[in-house]
Amino acid sequence: MTSIRQALQESRLVSLTGPGGVGNTRLALQVSEQVRRGFPDGVHFVELTTIRDPSLVIHALAAALDVRDQSDRSRRHPGFGISEDSAVTSFLTRQ
Repeated sequence: MTSIRQALQESRLVSLTGPGGVGNTRLALQVSEQVRRGFPDGVHFVELTTIRDPSLVIHALAAALDVRDQSDRSRRHPGFGISEDSAVTSFLTRQ
């Protein structure tokens, strides 16, 4: 858990991957609970287990964060309505 928390200090997006049944989801939920106070815009868990097409990942993220594509993308991530200085962290897990 310490290495995941350290990764969150360097990046707003952390992906946990591994074989099914080893505890990826449980670990993501535990760490997100521990760090959520440090992210006033929220910590979001995005389940990617059922996604097989990589092009759909961005849609899963957008749905989990409840954001829509916006035409004004200055200072925004492409395809997202999230400001670059937003403190939103997403945990991604795929088995």
